[in-house]
Amino acid sequence: MVATNAELKILVVDDDRDIVGWLSQLFRLQGFRVSTAYDGREALDEVAKELPDLILMDLMMPNMDGKTAICHLHQKEETSGIPIIVLSAAPPHNKKARKKMFGASRKQVKQILQKPTPMMQLMTEVKRCLDL
Repeated sequence: MVATNAELKILVVDDDRDIVGWLSQLFRLQGFRVSTAYDGREALDEVAKELPDLILMDLMMPNMDGKTAICHLHQKEETSGIPIIVLSAAPPHNKKARKKMFGASRKQVKQILQKPTPMMQLMTEVKRCLDL
C-alpha cells in the first residue's frame, strides 16, 4: 500500500524562521504533516516525540548544529533510518568533503542541496526520498 502525503511527516530544521515558515507552508499545501525545530537540539526533541518520515536539516545553527544532530540521529537504531535532506548555504561539494563532514552517518543523508533551492527541485528530492 502506498502512503499518502497526509500520512507522512516532515521535520523542518533551520534557525531562520522565515525559511522554516516557507518550507512548512509549502509542505502543508502538498498535504504533508509538518513539525519544526530551530536548532539541532530542538530537532532531537521533536524526533523523540514522533518519528518523522523525512528531515530537512540546515547545517549551521546555534546551540547544536545540523552535523551534530545528524550524528546523534545516526547513533540510535530507531532514528538511523530516517532519510535526511541537508539544506545549507555552505554544503560540502564533493564525496570526500561529505565523508569527512558526516562520517558513518553520510548514508542517512540522501541529498545535499544549496540554499536557495528551487521549489520544484526540493519537491522532487522529497518525493524521491519518500518513494512517492
